[in-house]
Amino acid sequence: MINLPHDWMRDRLKDLCIVNGASLPAGTDPDFEFPYLEISNVDYFGIVDRNAIEGLRFEDAPSRARRIVAQNSTIISSVRPNLQAVAFFPDDTSGLICSTGFNVVQPDEHRLVPRYAYYVLISDYARQYFEAVATGVGYPAVADKDFGALIFPVPHRPEQERIATYLDGICAQVDAVASLQKADDKVPRGKGVLNQQMETLIAYRKALIFECVTGQRRVTEEDLRRP
Repeated sequence: MINLPHDWMRDRLKDLCIVNGASLPAGTDPDFEFPYLEISNVDYFGIVDRNAIEGLRFEDAPSRARRIVAQNSTIISSVRPNLQAVAFFPDDTSGLICSTGFNVVQPDEHRLVPRYAYYVLISDYARQYFEAVATGVGYPAVADKDFGALIFPVPHRPEQERIATYLDGICAQVDAVASLQKADDKVPRGKGVLNQQMETLIAYRKALIFECVTGQRRVTEEDLRRP
């Protein structure tokens, strides 16, 4: 158990968020069309390629294409949690439907800043828990009861806002470099200086998120003013 700052609360995810609050019913119009997000469309950095998200008719869609993605929600894969397929949706999701392999997490915004909740879910703090409770050998998955039992660190809302804003800035810089790296992925090359720098940046990103959402690093207003 992580030692949180004495002025932080802690609570279970299921008591702070609605999980999988809405799904397409079995009686949906067969001609209803929607964009469908699969686990393969998402990685640690969020949605891999929006152009790869295909539109489907309900009648033609796989049975797992059911979960409705809400605004200000985080979707996180409940299968193979080590891969950390996680994405945040701050804006109108325009009828996006995702696979039942995802859990759609909608925070109670009176208690959790949605972007802060996303950083907790993408952190190594959450990953380590999900890997520990996942069951199955070839295709490990996190059961609903175990997913909801994740203990969330809950600082006061102003500190949640500071943490989210601070991490937004740092992660945007790292993700920009990652995007450039991905653009060159089709070029064969061995592990070189660029790859090592990228690995270092990703490790820094993960460490910083972990430290901030567990209170090991306290984010101040001064941190936000720094360029």
